[in-house]
Amino acid sequence: MNNLDIKKCQILLVDDERVVLAIIGLGLTKAGYNVITAESVDEAESILAEGIRPDMSIIDISMPNRSGLDLAEQLSNERIPFMLLSAINDQEVVNKTSQLGALGYVVKPIVIQQLIPALEAALARSVELRGMRATEDQLKRALNGGREINIAIGIIIIKNHVNRKEAFELLRSTARKQSRKIEDIATELIITSEP
Repeated sequence: MNNLDIKKCQILLVDDERVVLAIIGLGLTKAGYNVITAESVDEAESILAEGIRPDMSIIDISMPNRSGLDLAEQLSNERIPFMLLSAINDQEVVNKTSQLGALGYVVKPIVIQQLIPALEAALARSVELRGMRATEDQLKRALNGGREINIAIGIIIIKNHVNRKEAFELLRSTARKQSRKIEDIATELIITSEP
């Protein structure tokens, strides 16, 4: 798997049943994963509040007080990948977990030999998604930079009565002289030109 060494992955395991935590935790540890356990959504949130960002979270859906879906929603917002565990195979719940962005859904009882391949597939998918998000972020920055450059060119055209090519050359030469990015010069020009 590119960009992620499975054997160094940190897994947050959340289940209110201590026996399940112990069995799955031991199995994942023996498989080479670094496992952190939590017995409730609140405990998992405390772990996350400490700045820990697991490579994958495996969350039981049915827990007292707060559902694992509450935690799943938070993880989704924070872009932390997760899988869900459930004692029932309910299509409505599966659909809800998919909408939240779950990378896997495993029905209890858990057999560690079946969980490992599902976990590895989810981790691989997580790496792919991370790469796609990075590409999307780069494209957004490029588009915003391009938009700002075009606005700055328009300002130069109006102020200096030059054509588009000459305006771009003025912008680019200013950036070169100041050893700065053309996007930064464009943004500065837009700001200073606002009424």
